[in-house]
Amino acid sequence: DRLGKAFVEVLRFPDEGLNYDRRIEFAGPAHRQVEAVTAFLMDELGIDLIVSGARRYELPRIPEIVLREAVANAVAHRSYEELGRAIRIELRPDRVTIISPGGLPEPVTEENTRETQSARNIRVLSALRQLRLAEDAGRGVDVMQDSMAEALLDPPVFADLGHSVSVTLPIRGPISPQERAWVMEVERRGYVQPVDRIPLIHAARGEALTNARVRELLGVDSRDARKSLRRLRDAGFLDQLGERGGATYTLARAVRAPAAFRMSPADLKQFVMELAAEEQ
Repeated sequence: DRLGKAFVEVLRFPDEGLNYDRRIEFAGPAHRQVEAVTAFLMDELGIDLIVSGARRYELPRIPEIVLREAVANAVAHRSYEELGRAIRIELRPDRVTIISPGGLPEPVTEENTRETQSARNIRVLSALRQLRLAEDAGRGVDVMQDSMAEALLDPPVFADLGHSVSVTLPIRGPISPQERAWVMEVERRGYVQPVDRIPLIHAARGEALTNARVRELLGVDSRDARKSLRRLRDAGFLDQLGERGGATYTLARAVRAPAAFRMSPADLKQFVMELAAEEQ
């Protein structure tokens, strides 16, 4: 067969072991592979169904646009000279890893994937773009990273393994599905800038925020940390205690946090682990 293993194989693992409990191949034209694999992964991953207030939120465990772009990148940028290996997708309880034959094309590296682009198979990529299955030039990695951040999930991790390239998409992160839904509920009351969500969640957990703590959480300087705290205060989400360098900020009394947020960090971790176990 001239095309060899120019298909995508998905392996589902029940744990961290080497034995998978399901294997399925997706062949055919490149655009059909992208469509079918994305739909399969969305179905396998499912959603977190959270009720917050009077609303029900269906939160995808990984945004569909991220999965689609990751699969499209693998199909478009794989080395079709290495037809003895298929694109391999490993689906595990806490992550999805997509492994594409062939290393990163020069001058792209792990460190500059967002700023630098180089198409290995421009015709395949162009076809996927025309069918709206891949982002325009230079936007694929941006969309993946920004969409994961928007969903309050950990960022994708890229790795050049020499003979192949992998991207790992975390399913779970430090922000629980309940917290993600709560932020969406709070945002209905007033605008919250994306960068302010993390401090708001920590305040909901019972933390008294300081400028130093927000700098640590967001990786920003003192000025940007102060802006974030003041935006949340002025929007009515935080109460300020004290002035200037000694100021602390706590969740405003008018903004009710779910009971789970009021647990200790150890209790909250146990609560999230129990929820994850129930879904298996």
